[in-house]
Parts: sequence; C-alpha cells; structure tokens
Amino acid sequence: MAYRATTAETQDCPFCSPTVNADIIAGVQHYFPHTRFSRPAPELQILAQRDGFRIRPDVFPAAEGIPHYLATPIEHYLALAHLPKELIPSFTWAVQEIQSRVGVCLMAEHGTGLNQKVMGKSIGHAHGHLFPAQPGLAAFLHQRLRMMPELADTKVVFRDLDDISDLPTFVSDEVKDNPYLLLHDFQHQTVTLFVEEGDVRVPSQLIKRLLAEAKGQPFINWKEMNELQTQAMALRLFATLSLWESQSVSA
Repeated sequence: MAYRATTAETQDCPFCSPTVNADIIAGVQHYFPHTRFSRPAPELQILAQRDGFRIRPDVFPAAEGIPHYLATPIEHYLALAHLPKELIPSFTWAVQEIQSRVGVCLMAEHGTGLNQKVMGKSIGHAHGHLFPAQPGLAAFLHQRLRMMPELADTKVVFRDLDDISDLPTFVSDEVKDNPYLLLHDFQHQTVTLFVEEGDVRVPSQLIKRLLAEAKGQPFINWKEMNELQTQAMALRLFATLSLWESQSVSA
C-alpha cells in the first residue's frame, strides 16, 4: 500500500505547498526582470500537468550546461516505486513529454523507503530527475556510483527496460520497502538500481553532486547559497526554462 503523507509533511513540502522555499526561489527569480520568467514562483514551478502528474523545472539545476527537469505526482508519495497503478500512465506521459522537448534523457531518483529511510534525498516527495543524455554522462555516473564506498553494501540490480510504463512496478518489486537509488538510461533502455539492505549513508543530493563533478564545477547546495551562487543558479534555471519553451509541444 502506498504511504499517505500527513498534513504536517505536505505543509513542509515544496511540491505540495507553494510557500515552502518561496524566498529562495524568489531570490533566483530576481535575476529575471522584464522577461517571461519574472512571474509568480508557483506558476514558474509547473511547466505542464496532466491527470495527477506535473512537470517542473528543477529550480536549482545541478550544473551549468545540464538542463534539469522533474516529473512529480501531485499527491504526496514517497517515491516513484510507491505510485498507485492508476498514476503510471501519467508518469509515462511526463517522461515522454520531457524527452519530446529536450531529447533523450537520463532519469535518476533517490527513492524513500516505506520505512521512511532515504538514500541521499532532500525532499520527501517522489520526483524523478530528468536531464539530457549528453555524451559520456551515463558512463560517468555509472562508474562513479559503482566506485562509491557508501554504496558498496547495496544490492545492485541491472535490467534492460524498453517500456517506461513498466518502471514503477519493476522498481517496487525489487526494492520492497527499502530506500533505493535509481538511474534510468533511456538511450540504451537500461535501469540500474542500488537498493539499501543495511545501514547505508548516502550524501544528500548525491546525483546533483555527481552532475556538477561531471561538468568540472563545484557543487552548490541550494539550501546554503550566497549571492554569487544565487546568480549562477538563476542562469542555470534560465537555460532550463529557455530550452523547454523553445521546443515544440508533442502531439
């Protein structure tokens, strides 16, 4: 059974409540004066929506040169593995819509377990991170993840998967109630899962840290940005939004 969030959890969730982190988002928006992006933060955060799912820009993209999008259920579920079956078509639509605009992507997720344990997640609301599959990026992420001592004691599952609609069920069957880290390579139609079976300590925002490393850039923690970092984040977000709006909508 899918975990249902408490009222307190949704009130503290930036995907459920538009007032959470509004000041940080407004700080980034400050650098979009007199543009189509200088609009209220809640509107900026939703690019498209259909039947229980939303597409958002990651308001704090991991690295310059990597546009970054999120596929999130409207209702507060802990992880994509815990989506009810009726939401899977909407999840599939969100992934396909993002790729129709920005090209073939990689998708990563820090999946919270039903035991409330996490693997590097900073927001307890299911969200898949999607970003263009730039040359060499998938290989870099796989290599770095497999080398990390923090993941040495996880169960690693690798599978070919050519139908995105099968992903939530596959992940749910593999992880049970445990937290996990997922990397889906849509270019090669493969999924790699790191499933926690013991006491694994994964750094917060791990995928974002690795994306910054892949680009040779310092990691910026969106919770602790100074003025210069806020400006840099605004430029990354501008690029993410510009790419989205410059592409045609899928039929």
